[in-house]
Amino acid sequence: MRAGRSRGFGIAAVLGAFALGGAATYFLDVDHGRRRRGRIRDLAVHLGREAQDAVGKGSRDLSHRVAGSFAELAHTFSKADAHLDGEVLAARVRSAIGRACSHPHAIDVSIGDGRVTLRGPILASEADEVCRLAAHVRGVRAVDGSGLERHTTAERVSALQGPSRMHRRGAARARREWRPASRLLGGAAGASMLLSGLGRAGLVGRALTLGGGGLLARAAFNLPFSRLVGLGKAPAPVELHKTFTVEAPVEDVFSFFTHVENFPRFMQHVRQVKPLPDGRSHWVVEGPAGIPVQWDAEITRTVPNDVFAWKTSEGSPIHHAGIAKFERWNGGTRIDMRVTYRPVAGVVGHAVATLLGANPKRALDEDMLRFKSLIERGKTIAHGVAVTREELQR
Repeated sequence: MRAGRSRGFGIAAVLGAFALGGAATYFLDVDHGRRRRGRIRDLAVHLGREAQDAVGKGSRDLSHRVAGSFAELAHTFSKADAHLDGEVLAARVRSAIGRACSHPHAIDVSIGDGRVTLRGPILASEADEVCRLAAHVRGVRAVDGSGLERHTTAERVSALQGPSRMHRRGAARARREWRPASRLLGGAAGASMLLSGLGRAGLVGRALTLGGGGLLARAAFNLPFSRLVGLGKAPAPVELHKTFTVEAPVEDVFSFFTHVENFPRFMQHVRQVKPLPDGRSHWVVEGPAGIPVQWDAEITRTVPNDVFAWKTSEGSPIHHAGIAKFERWNGGTRIDMRVTYRPVAGVVGHAVATLLGANPKRALDEDMLRFKSLIERGKTIAHGVAVTREELQR
């Protein structure tokens, strides 16, 4: 038994020493170590401020909820709502049914001696929930929903046309996202479990460490576990948006930008882009810690001098899609870019990649600055080498 433990301890020590040596090499590198250490320092300051802000919001939310609970309890033993004004009660009912009704403006709410009468067209799938929510409003004694005109679809019902004000989607998102008080309590519980697990051995210690770490990450990022680890069909957790102008005609800017083989000329982390048939291309990109990552991408939409859209091909290790819109702007060109990015292991993977120097937001900002310089001034520096506009394909 002792021999087995000693062997396990020896392997752990070797792995720990290997990791420590790798980290020292990464952060003490002569060429890039200073910049990497500065990035970690700035990130630590930013995270500290974010944590302080989150704790403040959580504390205020928790105190408000405690006060609200006491107020609700006091109302339970009082008769303050016995003679509640009809307009106030109607406003409460409208607010409540708006959470389950796609077109609450189509429903007429009338009040009489605490009795609520609902009339108007409504989708049949929403009627029961609307009546239930109205009945739970404080001050309501009874609900009459016989005046509701139930329709299976909104077709040919004028009052049910137009954009939906449905809060169900927002409510579903709210169920996935924790409120500030829940994040505060969940984060505290996760940190406590994590510290307790690190101080224990065996299966219990591992379970506490894993559960505490997961709970802490859930509270920190405020996203479902499936999105944290990149499982399921959840939308990409990292979204980037960049708008900038280039002092050049839109025809030239669009031509330079849409020749993807030009990307290594101004994108620092892109090593190579090789055009393939059918609008596809093969990318080789420098990933975290300089590890190369490869994938195929395909152009999904091209409108000359207007729109250029792309996405990674099926089976790529990193899933992302983007769209760039071009428009004439004060004699130059205005570019609006939106990119969705789903790294390996979800948001957790993105956080690890950021620590290792592959922050996609910062990279996008720096790359577009190089592109702007290349088009406007005719030169820039990428990969430590000077690049001129004459070298670009168009």
